[in-house]
Amino acid sequence: LGEHDDPAQREFYMAQIQVPAAALEAGTRHFIVRIVDESLQSQPELTYPVALTCDGRGRVLFPRFEPLQQLTTRSPVLSPADDLPWVSDPRQLLGHCLRVQVFARSPSLTRGPLVTERRLHYRAPADAYAPPA
Repeated sequence: LGEHDDPAQREFYMAQIQVPAAALEAGTRHFIVRIVDESLQSQPELTYPVALTCDGRGRVLFPRFEPLQQLTTRSPVLSPADDLPWVSDPRQLLGHCLRVQVFARSPSLTRGPLVTERRLHYRAPADAYAPPA
């Protein structure tokens, strides 16, 4: 299995979140992003502590700490295995459904209207369970 097909690797759980063109055309440039783990009874959630922006293609840019450079960069890739505080091993996400909500940031710097919502369902690849030939 490649890293994007292997549930033991964080890359398996990565995703891009697209802001609809209508929101960008309306002038929305800052977003509040909330992730809810709908598979756990407690439904833990993470709201990024700062407003996020998007790139020229409308992909939300997520903060990514680069330990070698000791700085935070922005990436168009959401990495739940890295970002969710209740996940200590990528495999913990297998079988889970994450609801990712993107809200416009209001002028008062609070959560404004919902811009887009996406559910990420993490299932093992079918061939991971295939019997050996």
